[in-house]
Amino acid sequence: MSDGMKRRQFLVDSTAGVAGFAAEFGGSALRSSRSQGEDKAQGEAETIGRPVHVVSIGFQLGRPLEEIASWVDREGNQGADLIALPETCRGQNDTSEEPLDGPTVSAMARLARKHRTYIVCPIDRKQGSQRFNSVVLLDRTGKVVCIYNKIFPVWSGECMQNHVLPGEQARVYQADF
Repeated sequence: MSDGMKRRQFLVDSTAGVAGFAAEFGGSALRSSRSQGEDKAQGEAETIGRPVHVVSIGFQLGRPLEEIASWVDREGNQGADLIALPETCRGQNDTSEEPLDGPTVSAMARLARKHRTYIVCPIDRKQGSQRFNSVVLLDRTGKVVCIYNKIFPVWSGECMQNHVLPGEQARVYQADF
């Protein structure tokens, strides 16, 4: 089985597991964990919604922004609904800090707007004198709609050496799918 097929099967299996978990704990829009036979027997016809095209782009951290943008642009051209980049995708070192309106989020916001897609854009974020390992969610218009500051940064690495502060809460954003 090719690596692409293995990743696809992993995503299918993961999605099914998450959907079952969410339904068990109140995810009304998701299919419940009951078997299809039970649903039919009880006459319940739940719908999941339209298929969503999700792309996770993986690469060695610290790649040039132009290269990252070209990969995102290519996936956006393919009709992705959500494009996720790896944690601190431009790296995390003495020179990687950037504000929310810095070059990475600005470039990804333009691409989100161009392709009408959500983009998960993790950055080494500077906010005043504070530093966070942040995930910035851009909506289909390129607007920042959610920021998650990693709650449990890797203490031996990023926090100790780079003075990264932990976030305070997990964030949830309701997308249009």
